[in-house]
Amino acid sequence: MEVTPLMNACRRGHLPIVARLIERGADINITDKDGNTPLSLSCDNGNIDIVNLLIDKGCDINKPDNDGMTPLMNACLRGHLPIVAALIEEC
Repeated sequence: MEVTPLMNACRRGHLPIVARLIERGADINITDKDGNTPLSLSCDNGNIDIVNLLIDKGCDINKPDNDGMTPLMNACLRGHLPIVAALIEEC
């Protein structure tokens, strides 16, 4: 699967665009060729506001990428503690 506009917005931290794309029906659990989801991309880049939005919209917080890394693992690896806390709260 190619990178979608939602994935690009999540990767770049554009919360208003992410919110609009979701409102317009973007798939919040779609994966790219590496198995990354919009949530995993947001966790990788420390975008807590986008992470919270995706969680609120019901994304799969436990979906691993092709290497078996979950969004929580990625957030831990990169030291994004607020994201770690948000994900643990949802478990």
